Amino acid sequence: PPPHRFVPWGGGARLEGVAASIGGALSSLVDGGDHLIAIGTVTALVRGLPPIDPLVFFDRRYRIKVRERVGAAFAAARA
Repeated sequence: PPPHRFVPWGGGARLEGVAASIGGALSSLVDGGDHLIAIGTVTALVRGLPPIDPLVFFDRRYRIKVRERVGAAFAAARA
């Protein structure tokens, strides 16, 4: 696996180089039958620095999207 490290921020543990991170506070757990549903409040949000290469699970495997497509979408969203 590639090397990784955690970086400090106000929302808890965050891996360096991620596309985005959400920090939160747990409010309650609700019985969902064969699983639990966690309900909470978002307390911190950060978007990674470009270029962002999101990890996508598709067709039974993980893929990293093409950097140029993501960069173009990021630029268009900021315009």
